[in-house]
Amino acid sequence: MRDLNGKHVFAERNIGLPAARIIFRRLGISADIDSNTDADGGLQKLLGGEGDAWVASVGKGAPVIKNIKTEGGKFHLLSIPYDKVLQDVYLPESFSSDDYPNIVPPGTRVDTVAAPTVLMVYNWPAQSERYKRVARFADALFDKIDKLQEPPRHPKWRDTVISASVPGLQRFQPAQDWLNARTGAVPAPAPVRTEEFRRFLAQQNGGAKVSNAQAAKLYGDFLRWRDGQK
Repeated sequence: MRDLNGKHVFAERNIGLPAARIIFRRLGISADIDSNTDADGGLQKLLGGEGDAWVASVGKGAPVIKNIKTEGGKFHLLSIPYDKVLQDVYLPESFSSDDYPNIVPPGTRVDTVAAPTVLMVYNWPAQSERYKRVARFADALFDKIDKLQEPPRHPKWRDTVISASVPGLQRFQPAQDWLNARTGAVPAPAPVRTEEFRRFLAQQNGGAKVSNAQAAKLYGDFLRWRDGQK
């Protein structure tokens, strides 16, 4: 990553640009970030030799990356370290050849960072027509979530947790009513607090630096440990 200091980097302005700015700034990398492209335009310019890197903020297994031709190893995924300066924003993740067989050699992993995605709705007045439309959508989505998480649907559906809480946001009431009716009003799982995870990392490793792959495993251990404290 730090080899990109002073280099020309492409990032799509709506999603890739904010991610690039956060990660580069916090890691102390001063790159020339070009956001004058659409979602895939930066990639095409990179493949055409017009820049040094392309920042993508996409779901794992994104077709746009799976379709990249490596041309004898000319293009590859850069590892993003799970540095302490990123841990209040991102979670650890990694890519394997199962995700991108065209660009990740078998038996290897590439460390990266992940960000959550939230589905939000406008808080229309209760019983208004638009409120009722959103309520019908919530019921339809929640009723079918199990089916959406089964093959051949996109594997990212399996990461969806409809009962998860988001700090600072209130769940849409019909969605909460749906959960209450099916779960007996069992409280939603407590949101993961990044600071909690950082303390857990420090306890488990004595402050030693860990790779993204190690952090990803420890994240699972952390969730199990936290659940056991309740």
